Amino acid sequence: MFDYFSALSNVAFKVVADDYVTDDSGTGVVHCAPAFGEDDYRVCLLNNIIQKVPFSFVLVYLVFFEVLILVVSVCVSSLVLNLFLN
Repeated sequence: MFDYFSALSNVAFKVVADDYVTDDSGTGVVHCAPAFGEDDYRVCLLNNIIQKVPFSFVLVYLVFFEVLILVVSVCVSSLVLNLFLN
């Protein structure tokens, strides 16, 4: 296709099939967005387009960002408080 996609040729532009896609209403061709639909997620997992992320990794990721947001909130609150008190 285009040269700048050659490095992704083994993973990009895959055509896969599943029963939830039909040509009854439309073309019968859809794109997959595994983060935005149960069927898309399932089809992408089955066809090795994505990999299931272990729950522990997701939990660590979420906790890290919750702590980061808390720290930033405390710092901003401190700065605003200091501005009003001085």
